[in-house]
This record gives sequence, C-alpha cells and structure tokens, in this order.
Amino acid sequence: MTDRDGHLTGVILVLKDVTEHRQVEELKSGLISTVSHELKTPLTSIRMAIHCCWKKKIGPLTEKQVELLLAAREDSDLLHHILANLLDISRIESGHVQMAFQSISPMLW
Repeated sequence: MTDRDGHLTGVILVLKDVTEHRQVEELKSGLISTVSHELKTPLTSIRMAIHCCWKKKIGPLTEKQVELLLAAREDSDLLHHILANLLDISRIESGHVQMAFQSISPMLW
C-alpha cells in the first residue's frame, strides 16, 4: 500500500492453505502411477500374443487376419507409448527421476 505521495506505507499479505490441493495432487499422481503399472502387465501379454500371431508362429493367416493384427499392433503400440509417458510423468512428479539439463543449439527450419 502507498500513501498519496507514492511512499510505501504497508503490505497486504494473503495466505492460502494449499494442503488439500497438495493431497489431491498426490492422490492423482499415485492413481496414475498405479493404473499405468496395472495396465502395463496385461498390455504386454496382448502385445506378445499379437506378435506371435503376426509372425505366424501358430499357423498361417488370411489377408484379413493380417490386416486386423496390424491394426491391433498399432493400437497396442499407441497404448504402450501412452502408458510409458504417464509413468515418466509420474516419476518426474514424484522426484524419482534426476533431470539432466544440457544446452543445445536451436534448429533452423
């Protein structure tokens, strides 16, 4: 706060309890981590089954079956990347990852 001449006469300080917000954030991070880990195990089995079928380890495939397996493989790869990113975010937020910063040159387009 200032007076009419612009001299500082006081300060207003606003405090807010962020405990609940922090607890919600910790719960969210824990949930994301747990769900990601729990989804990763069955997704790995699904990806292995798709790979074995696609490599014809269990017999020949029709053209339509190959097409369906390729679509399933692409979707399972996408889910794998999403889960990996969620786990990375969870690790970063929890402080379990050491960041290694380095200078790089900007790319010119």
